[in-house]
Order: sequence, then structure tokens, then C-alpha cells
Amino acid sequence: MGQVGAIYSVVVGNSAAAGSTSGAVTVTETVPAGLTLTSMSGTGWTCPSGGATCSRNDALAAGAYYPALAVAVNVSPGAASQVTNQVSVAGGGAAGASAQYVTSILPAPQTIAFGSLANQTFGTLPFPVSATSSSGLAVSFASTTPAVCTVQGATVTPLATGTCTIQATQMGNSNYAAASVGQSFQVTPGSQTITFGVLANQTLGTFPITVSATSTSGLTVTVGSTTPAVCTVQGTVVTLVTIGTCTIQAAQAGNSNYSAAPSVNQSFTVTAGIATPGASSLSFANTILGKSSAIQTVTLQNSGNAALTIASIAPAGSDALNYQYIADAAHPCPITPATLGAGAACTLDVSFVPLSQ
Repeated sequence: MGQVGAIYSVVVGNSAAAGSTSGAVTVTETVPAGLTLTSMSGTGWTCPSGGATCSRNDALAAGAYYPALAVAVNVSPGAASQVTNQVSVAGGGAAGASAQYVTSILPAPQTIAFGSLANQTFGTLPFPVSATSSSGLAVSFASTTPAVCTVQGATVTPLATGTCTIQATQMGNSNYAAASVGQSFQVTPGSQTITFGVLANQTLGTFPITVSATSTSGLTVTVGSTTPAVCTVQGTVVTLVTIGTCTIQAAQAGNSNYSAAPSVNQSFTVTAGIATPGASSLSFANTILGKSSAIQTVTLQNSGNAALTIASIAPAGSDALNYQYIADAAHPCPITPATLGAGAACTLDVSFVPLSQ
């Protein structure tokens, strides 16, 4: 219904009991209300332009048929679903004949123009789609893969990685048949980044510290130490082991919707002053009670990477009263608030002064 250039066929035959035709044969088509004749044509037929009559002069044997006549009409939107056509045949050396036949008017076909859809990255914002029908009727959309994507109106929302298929449909009406077209695209894993802030330097002996990092995907970030000799990590808690550079790496391995994030490293220095004596023991010669032995020296080195604070220097232990510390004249060890710099050394002067046997 509502079609332009619809075509049906008219076939003229000769009865098997009759003889061959002679002379011109003329066919006249009378179209019913709702149809407008635009042309008639057929092999061997002479059909004036726009006319309802066609003719031919060749003989038609008994029981034979002429080539079909194609009748082109325009169908008005208000035409009935079934109409009755009338065809009249004259000439050929025989009495004229006419016939009526019922023609069903079927909905016209229509097509949908629905362009290809570009691949999308997971996490992309909902985006619109559009399609048009040759009938001019509105097109609707639906997802045939709702686990991967959904459609609301003409807006597509990716939900997960995979193949998303969108079906564009025009349901048709009394004049046009239904039509549908599908388009598919891939939803690929999204990218993500990690935010992991700078870590401050720490002094050896500091209580374990907690670190944190986040990802743009919202997935949990794991942290680990790439310098386990200097620091270790349990969960998000960093424990300092010794002086040096501690490097903590934040990572997010991704999942089906997100690719792995580029890992992010943050480093800090574990500092401390470390007192390292140059000798672990001293040997003194026998000394008269109440007298002082010759002074022996011991080098005290700060082998750490930070200044060493020395609160006091004095012999210690059960026999401490028999020994005496004297500040070295040339390289005395500093006492707080002065400090011994990293890598620096000072000299300890010690003598044996026995007070009892």
C-alpha cells in the first residue's frame, strides 16, 4: 500500500480446443479504484506510452501463451488490501473475452540505513546511534548482547568487554513491511593509571609506615618492595630494615574490563648514624695499682648516611672503674648538641687505671 511502481502480470493464452489466432490481438487493462496505471509492456507487445491497451499481430497456436504483460501501477495509501482487476482481449479472429482477477496489495518493502559502529573502550561514556528507513518511519534500537551493552532510546551504554550488537528495527505499518539491520562493534579493555604520592625519607628505627595508592579504575592497588634488603612490605605496611634507598612499587594487574596499569615506583632514603669502632678490644700491659697505663686510641667511625648524635662517652661494664676515657686532643668525638657527620671519624683515648687487684 502506498507504493510507487508496483508491478503485476497479465498472461493471454489460446484455448487448446481453438485454432491459431489470426490478425491483431488487443489487450485492455481496467485498473480498480486505488490503483493508477502508469505503463504496460511485454516482449512482442506494442503498448502506447501511458495507455491501457497493448496489441500484437503474431499468431498464437492452440494451447499456447503470449509472453506476459507487465502492468505497472501506483498504489494509493487508501487502497484496499485486495482489489479486482479486469482484462479484456479482442481480435485474433475470435470472439472477444474478458476476465476478472483479485490482486492482493502487499505492504511495500523498506530498507534501513544503519552505518557501521566504531569500537569502544570500556569506560567510555554512553553514546548515541542513528538510523533511517526508506519509508521515513521512525527506527528503534535494541541490544542483542545485553551483558556487553544496553540501549535506552538511541543511547548505547557499554557494560563489559566483548562484542556488542545493536539491532535497528522498523516495525512497518499497513503500507510498509517490517525491516531490521544489525551492527556490531567491540568493547575493548579500558586503560587505567595509578596515583601513588611521594614518600618522605625515614630514619632507621621508625615504626612501620603505611602507604596507599589508588587506580582510576577503582580496582585495588598492591604495593611491594623492590629493595627487600632495605625495606619490606606486608600488605600496605613498610618495615625499615637498614639504611639505604627503599623503593616501593604500586601495581594494578587489571581484569577483563581493564588492562594492567603502568606500575609506579616511589623511593625514599632510610637514614641513620651508625657508630662503628675501629677495634673490638684493647690489651693493656700490667700496671701498678693506682697508676695509669699508656693511652691507647680507638677510632670511632660514623658508617651511616646521617649525622651521629653522641650523648656521652664513658667506660661501661662491671670493670668500668678501672678504665678512663680522655677526649683526644687532635680528633675528639663530639658530644651533643654537636654531631659526628656521616662518614666522619673521631678518636677515643683510653687508659687502664687499676684501682684494685
